[in-house]
Amino acid sequence: MEPANQRNYSQKVELVTAAEAAVIAGISKRSWSRLVQQSRAPQPFHLGGCIRWRLSDIEQWISNGCEPSGDCKEERS
Repeated sequence: MEPANQRNYSQKVELVTAAEAAVIAGISKRSWSRLVQQSRAPQPFHLGGCIRWRLSDIEQWISNGCEPSGDCKEERS
């Protein structure tokens, strides 16, 4: 087995905050939080004391039909 500092990691996982996830989804941070609470958006994971989402999970969620202009977007006034 290779030492940890010599391992070749072929895939990097990009993590985003709730604020960044909301921007990607095209909604407010509060709307994002509601969707997550209602299990209508990808669920986060805890990393130490932080809550993060995998960018790939959000992109897949959007490509599977919950696009920012779709029914998951709340109308802004």
